[in-house]
Amino acid sequence: MKKNKFTSLSVVLIFLFVLNYFSFGFFGLTSSNVYVEFTFWLVTSAGAFITSLISLVKEKMYLSGTLILFTSLFFIAFTIFAFLLPEAGIPPLIQF
Repeated sequence: MKKNKFTSLSVVLIFLFVLNYFSFGFFGLTSSNVYVEFTFWLVTSAGAFITSLISLVKEKMYLSGTLILFTSLFFIAFTIFAFLLPEAGIPPLIQF
């Protein structure tokens, strides 16, 4: 049986993203350091995206690789929406 290490790594990264989301981040709901949260969320979702691309090309895992690819793209879009875009008149958490 062939080992699918990149697909497994993608699933682990997505699991870390979801676990961090449901535990309200590292520091609770009122996080004092949003930059750490943003960096962690972006790194885990971008890492899942990159490893799913690798699993599509190298391991020929078309169904699971595509599913993980779209899931990680959704998480990247969610991270940008949650941290960088204003919402209902409330300024974004990270302002440039």
